[in-house]
Amino acid sequence: MGWGLKQEQAFDITLYEARDVRDHPTGHVSVELNYSGWSFPASYATDRFYLLPSGGRYVIDDWVPRKVRVPDDMTLAKTSLLLTDEGITLAETDFEAVNVVVLEAENASSSASSAQVFRLDEPDIATGEAQARLLAQEYEGLDFVGATPLRLGETWMYAFVVEAGETYLIQQNMLNEDGQNPQPIAGEEYVTTFLVAEEESK
Repeated sequence: MGWGLKQEQAFDITLYEARDVRDHPTGHVSVELNYSGWSFPASYATDRFYLLPSGGRYVIDDWVPRKVRVPDDMTLAKTSLLLTDEGITLAETDFEAVNVVVLEAENASSSASSAQVFRLDEPDIATGEAQARLLAQEYEGLDFVGATPLRLGETWMYAFVVEAGETYLIQQNMLNEDGQNPQPIAGEEYVTTFLVAEEESK
């Protein structure tokens, strides 16, 4: 779990795959899960959960992040996201028919920062208009997907479930010392978009 995220922020959890169940000498049973919705509505993760038997069922004792993977019936794309005092840079802005986008996010700005990700419910909305709504805290047409809270100088992997045929907006924000209270930064250089295209017919 990245810095600035709280366990109690869990949304609706969707389980995509459970694999590689193991028994341990400590009495733990561990399993690798691919799932979404733990920290943000569409956050995606691959974690190994360590469970202990309790009252006829199992409870989570610990978990360890793993390299993000997807089941065989899903596809994944990875790209880099750079946050600086001069703005935001996304290495790739077009993806074809993927289910999960992994952002290798780096904070090279002079303060704690994050990038908030939104799906545009209004495909024709201009980037500047979308940013203006965020600055005014008016979220009509903006469906919150998740965020990438980062300490100064930190790099962390964040993954999100996406939908083919949709456009997504990424807005750079400043954070407080606890990684909370995101404040959007005004200016076209602090916002970008990416498209998840439909799969081309063969």
